[in-house]
Amino acid sequence: MSRYLLLSLLAQSASSLRCNFTEDGDYSFYNFDSYLGPGVDMSLISEEGVFSKSNGKLNVISHNRMDKGTDKLGNYEGGMKWVWKADNGKEIMTEIKNYEQSFVVFTTTYFDGWTTGSVDPDGSKDIPLSTFPGVTLDGLMSSFNQTLSWTDMFMWPEFRHLNRSNFGRALTSFYSSTDILISTPLSHFKTVIEAAATHTGELAFIPGLAATYDNIPKGFSQSVLLYGNSTSEVIITEGYEFVGQLIKKFVNPQQQRLPDVSLTKLTYQTDNGGQYCYCSTNCSEKLLSVKKALDDQNITLGQMSYQGAWWNNPHFRQPGTAIWCVTDWETNTTKYPIETSKFQKMLDLPLQLYAPHFCPDTPYAKVNGGLFDMIPSNASYPGCTPFLNAKPSESEDFYNWFFDQYQTRYGMNGFEQDFMNLNYKCVPEFIKDVYAAEQWQAGMNAAAMKHNLPVQWCMASATDLLQSIELQSVTNFRASGDYRFGSSWDLGVTSILLHALGSKPSKDTFWTQQQEPQPGSCTVPASKKQVCPADHSPSGYLLNTILALLSTGPVGFSDAIGETAVKTILKTCDSAGNLLQPSRPIAHINRMMAADLSKRPKSGNILITHSDNVNGLSKFPVLGWYVLGHHITEGAEPFYVSDLYPRTEAPLAVAPLKADDDNLMCDDIGNCTSMVSSSFMELFSFKNSSDPFLPQYYLVVPGCSSWFLYGDLSVYAPLSRYTILECSLNLTYTVKGVPGEVIHTRAYAHNKKDFDVVDVIPAGGVKTTILSF
Repeated sequence: MSRYLLLSLLAQSASSLRCNFTEDGDYSFYNFDSYLGPGVDMSLISEEGVFSKSNGKLNVISHNRMDKGTDKLGNYEGGMKWVWKADNGKEIMTEIKNYEQSFVVFTTTYFDGWTTGSVDPDGSKDIPLSTFPGVTLDGLMSSFNQTLSWTDMFMWPEFRHLNRSNFGRALTSFYSSTDILISTPLSHFKTVIEAAATHTGELAFIPGLAATYDNIPKGFSQSVLLYGNSTSEVIITEGYEFVGQLIKKFVNPQQQRLPDVSLTKLTYQTDNGGQYCYCSTNCSEKLLSVKKALDDQNITLGQMSYQGAWWNNPHFRQPGTAIWCVTDWETNTTKYPIETSKFQKMLDLPLQLYAPHFCPDTPYAKVNGGLFDMIPSNASYPGCTPFLNAKPSESEDFYNWFFDQYQTRYGMNGFEQDFMNLNYKCVPEFIKDVYAAEQWQAGMNAAAMKHNLPVQWCMASATDLLQSIELQSVTNFRASGDYRFGSSWDLGVTSILLHALGSKPSKDTFWTQQQEPQPGSCTVPASKKQVCPADHSPSGYLLNTILALLSTGPVGFSDAIGETAVKTILKTCDSAGNLLQPSRPIAHINRMMAADLSKRPKSGNILITHSDNVNGLSKFPVLGWYVLGHHITEGAEPFYVSDLYPRTEAPLAVAPLKADDDNLMCDDIGNCTSMVSSSFMELFSFKNSSDPFLPQYYLVVPGCSSWFLYGDLSVYAPLSRYTILECSLNLTYTVKGVPGEVIHTRAYAHNKKDFDVVDVIPAGGVKTTILSF
């Protein structure tokens, strides 16, 4: 069993990662008494050069050993503080604390501030300001052979052998089959890089402050946490879950996110890949026709995500202008003849509105006669184009004014901030002032909270996700690429990170069945002919629909007028459009990320999620697991009991689900399910398929005494609305729904009795049923 198979077990284990240290500032890393290597030589960089212990320009002037104690992260076993003085007269304090629960916290405080200058003016060199903390790459390679880091766009995972010289910005993990190390900042998240070399060029891992910042203020302090463990089996999911709990405890333990309709109701989207994203004529009439067709089909929406450049932007998609920038939020009547406030009233739906950044000609800016000092991007930076952004010190005022202007007028109930990566790296103030980026984000959040507007961030980095822990309005992040380009089904690893840090992953929009693509809705190659990606196929539509639901994020489809597959989309929700979701986002099984490549599946993606027994019988925490496989193209692929997450020792029933049928399982449950013991190694096998997008879908149900509850087999998450209160001779469960809704509940007993119960939901929305042998 893994030493942190369950987080509670991990919390009770003896410390594995720790640092040994000396009075003169040296330290070294150990993981369960296995030597990982020395800490790198302490140094700081500025325009004046490098100040280091080794060149005599940085020296320890005092030290203070810490005894055992307790703080908000838990019990620590001791530590050390050093005060350093540089030749330029500035003093800096560094601190190490070893905690009982297998992590170490490193803190740097700049008593007198620090002047860096233009060492790394555009952030392209990934130079650390300080090399504390840091561990040599040779030391890491002695224990780890794999790394997992996250890109600055959509937080896509990057798996690599540990033989490279660059990492992500935050939350990189190093692991082998038996050891794991995860790094995270605990404060000032946007200022962090994970550098790959010391100031003298030695290859190392150095998580900390970037050298882009011109002046570090007096008293500025930053903490970095390294979590490590040595186990019989490394489980990536549980490692990030534990680290996520620590970060949330340190930053904002009581935070509750704003309620968000886009996470609880069906939505229609006009995002990139939606049928009407690139609509150019009569667009408002087309979207009204979409809504009428859905109403006629009894498909109930909670929101429309309104994008597609309905706003004014005379320079839309012109060279040298930031893509999708907003001049102002007045209606572009050339494309959308009905003014937005009138359109929203005719639509009779609230709108989620979108503003990635503002065009240089925006009338909101003082330079153009407006009210606000907006700050420009630097188009000379790599990958950047001209745009304006709210000045950090005016961010809250700007977004309050912006939302005041349009929330009531346009029936706005959500806001999407796109191009988060460019909004950071292209704006000099954000990469030169340690407080600027977090101040901009905090201002947006404060205004959104005042207006009760949930916010989605798109194209964000791991540091944005970390910063969002402090921001109650930010409810979800895009975890996939755009549907227009294909592969938006690929979110199985990013979902692990998002869930660990308390946010929801958003899979991009999708179509529900084959239909003629509208102009611009698919990729346009050099031939100028519109060719849709391979996953725009009958099985691909089904796969994308199921994944959107199981992601626990928005289920935002974007079919053309009258082209929605009614039976398919209604399997995601109840009769009022309330989403019937699992308890956690669907994510890759841990074996997909194994350090030993021979243990990974031969092909395909295998993902898992589950429904918790919320407020139910405590001895029965999980109602069932949903297991999804696709791209299984190189032979049958087994699924093992050990692949279940969370794990169980209960007896199990395995049922293949027919995702494209009205009823997901056969009529005779006893004949189409397999009853197995949790001691079995293999539960079932995915079949080899010539169609990579074919979803192979299974329901795994634990036995509760003599009972197996399968739930409502007409929807994709059959157990999403159930709670088991008792299981002995009787099975007592509750089921939620819309008053008057008729739900067929399926259950099976060990005496081979098959139950098909008709549950009619009463006025209170909850029905309690008792079954007997």
